[in-house]
Amino acid sequence: MALRRKKKELSPQKLELFRNYKKNPSAADRNDFPGDVAERLIVEANGVCQCCDQRRDAHSHHVMPRARNGRGVYENGLRVCTDCHDWLHADEENLQVWISKHMDMYGTNFWLDEKDWDEFHRREAAAAKIVIQEQRRESIKHSFISIVTMWQGRELKKKEVKLIEKLLAGEREMDLIKNLFDIKAPIEEHHDENQTRIEEFLAN
Repeated sequence: MALRRKKKELSPQKLELFRNYKKNPSAADRNDFPGDVAERLIVEANGVCQCCDQRRDAHSHHVMPRARNGRGVYENGLRVCTDCHDWLHADEENLQVWISKHMDMYGTNFWLDEKDWDEFHRREAAAAKIVIQEQRRESIKHSFISIVTMWQGRELKKKEVKLIEKLLAGEREMDLIKNLFDIKAPIEEHHDENQTRIEEFLAN
C-alpha cells in the first residue's frame, strides 16, 4: 500500500500572498461593466433611455464600442432602449455624435480604464524624455560647433558638422576630432582655453 505524502503547510506570509492575489483581467473582462458601474448607470437613467428620452432603458451601452477597446468604465456607459441600442450599433454617424458628446463631458480618452491610463502616462513620460534628450543634444551640438568655429576662425564644412553629430550620438573619440581639424598647436589667444573645453567635454 502506497504511503500518502503529508501535504506541506504554507507559511503565514505565503497564505497572505495568495489571499491578496488578483489575476490580471483579460481585455474582454476589462470591457465588461462591473456590477457597481452597471448599477450606477441604471440608477441615474431612472428607467428611461438616455438616447431617445422616451422608451424604457434595457441595455448598458458602450459609447466607445467594445470592439474598439471601449472599457467598462462609467464614463463610457449609456443606458439605452433596444431600438436605440440597435441603431447606435448600425449607424456610425450617430455613434460618433455620442462619442463627441462624451468627449465634451469627460475628456478625449473617456473610455480608458486605470490600466490604460497607466500605459498612456508611461508612454507620454517616455516621449517627453526623448524630447528633452534631443533638445539637450541639439544645445550641446550648437555650443560645440560655436566653440570649434571660433577655434578654427572659419565656418565649419558640412562633413565636419556631420562628424560632430556622430560624436555626440555616441562615438566620442578625441582622435577623430584632432584628425578632422588638424589640431597641433594653438595660434591665437583663446585656442588653449577652447581646446581644454573640448577635451573636457569629450572626456565626460
